[in-house]
Amino acid sequence: AGVAVAQASAPTVKRVAQELGGKSANIILQDANLEKAVAAGANHSIILGNDGNCYGFGSNEYGQLGVQKRIVTQNAGTTSNIDDDDSTAYILAPAHIKLPENAGKVVTISAGYAHTTILDEHGDVYTFGQNENGQLGLGTKGLKIPYIFSPIKVVY
Repeated sequence: AGVAVAQASAPTVKRVAQELGGKSANIILQDANLEKAVAAGANHSIILGNDGNCYGFGSNEYGQLGVQKRIVTQNAGTTSNIDDDDSTAYILAPAHIKLPENAGKVVTISAGYAHTTILDEHGDVYTFGQNENGQLGLGTKGLKIPYIFSPIKVVY
């Protein structure tokens, strides 16, 4: 079932082979420049398909996979979570990361400890994941917007 999900969500994947013993799937990208096509954070991985789309898998605890539209905010010590569904805390097969409709094809990806940065063909930068130290470039940090669960354009 995992192989079928991976193939359906990532058409550029030439082969997805599940290894025995609970190891991660092997993903081989056809004609990929691996320096630009694979990025890994502490507990998540991002791959850039030949079609200009991104796919993520691993931990999504802080939104670093960008696969769920969930924003967590904190005000005066109270946590507000728009979507309390924790079913996407871990993504076990490559899931398509949907950028805003006006975004171009992705040309570069980067993964930090618990955040991801994407550069598209128009020169626009999109970030998502943990923002406790302002690493998403949104002009805020810490309690104002600690996590972003979907790609957001950085204005610079």
